[in-house]
Amino acid sequence: KLIEANRRIQESDVQGPSIYAVYRKMIQDGQSNEDVKKKMQENSIDEMDIEAFFDGINSYDEKIRALHAEVEKLKRTRSVRQKEEARAQDMLANLGNSSKLLDGRSLLHLAAEEGRVDLLRIIIEQDVWLYDLQGRRAADIARENNRDDIASMIEARMPKQSTLPSFDRGARQNAALLIGEREVRRNRESFVCGSFSEVYKGTWLSADVVIKRVKAFSEADKKAFWREARIWKKAKHPNIVPFFGAYFRGPKYLLVCKEATNGNLRDYLKREREQSEKTQSVWQKLYEAALGLLFLHLRNIIHSDLKCNQILVGENGEAMLTDFGMSFISDESRPSGGVKGAVRWKEPECLRAENPSQATKEADVYSFGMCVVEAVTGRFPWGNLPDFAVMHHVQKEKFLLQPPEFSDAQWNFVKSLCAFDPHRRLTMDGAVEELKEFARQERRNGGHEQMHHFEPRPESELEDSDDSDWE
Repeated sequence: KLIEANRRIQESDVQGPSIYAVYRKMIQDGQSNEDVKKKMQENSIDEMDIEAFFDGINSYDEKIRALHAEVEKLKRTRSVRQKEEARAQDMLANLGNSSKLLDGRSLLHLAAEEGRVDLLRIIIEQDVWLYDLQGRRAADIARENNRDDIASMIEARMPKQSTLPSFDRGARQNAALLIGEREVRRNRESFVCGSFSEVYKGTWLSADVVIKRVKAFSEADKKAFWREARIWKKAKHPNIVPFFGAYFRGPKYLLVCKEATNGNLRDYLKREREQSEKTQSVWQKLYEAALGLLFLHLRNIIHSDLKCNQILVGENGEAMLTDFGMSFISDESRPSGGVKGAVRWKEPECLRAENPSQATKEADVYSFGMCVVEAVTGRFPWGNLPDFAVMHHVQKEKFLLQPPEFSDAQWNFVKSLCAFDPHRRLTMDGAVEELKEFARQERRNGGHEQMHHFEPRPESELEDSDDSDWE
């Protein structure tokens, strides 16, 4: 409208009145009407023509003034609109993304209910939920509040569809976990790829993130996905990777968490050894990871899949637990199935040939003990032994001999974590206290001596279980 008004003014300036442009210019140059009229009379202009000329001049001036007034009004309107948009953007920043569901409704629904045209103009262009969790359209909410104008705005932007779009039941029940899909930017190539999931780097808003994409075709898969998201959301601790939210597209379900820029603990310690003859922080990192696991156990959350690649190191060097795909809350039913997770980190009671037990806090403690072996030696527990051999030794209650990288006190600590009788294992609060002391000694000594690689020992060099080992 502003452009059109200016165009009309320019055309009027060029065309002007249809007669006697020279006399009009005299008026524009500041000469009075009387002087111009006298000049016209001197040039023998008919009195009727002179009167018509001045009538046209007055009409033209009024037209120009009206057009300029219209332009100024449009400028003021545009200024108000810009202020409204800035205010709306601030509200969006404070309330969160327009597609996030708040109490079962997106910001679009809230704006429709409140009649906030300024907000609607902005969020209607974004990725918004057109339906709330009860299946009501934002346009219907607007009409319920006698705002047909807002309903028309929304419907003009809606895709043509006759039925309510399918909405995962888990999403309805876990609406607080959802983030807007358009907020997330995912790299094209994954850096970890498995049978059931891929892991990508990307960004969420301004944060660097890791995106785990899970293939969920069955109801059981979807239930497992939402269980992982729900547990991870509860696990807010400095030594647990921050979880941002979840979203889904068709059979692909995605979890978004903060990127741990220093990678997993095993690779982090390997780089540390390569850069120095001494590792400076192995016991400190294990202490930090134990704090995260203790936090989970105090809330009755079982991790159930601990190993060093599930312990990540953040940008400031802090160790953090991640991956809650096999986790559950101890008062919930555990996912059904046989032995899950990596065998060489699994607790003996889970590997029993008959009647394997469910994972427990004590099972997590055993797995954490194997993480200690992995971190300190730089090798997987049980070296290169195949899984079936590991299962055989554990079922026969045979344990590794003390690796040369451990002091006697440190190895006794590992054995107290990995006792074959789960009731005789340390609890995580006890483990934290011992690790705190080992970390203090590590700092005082300026780091642990460089670790030597060790080969898996033959069966004759494996310990038989003896209760005195844990007393």
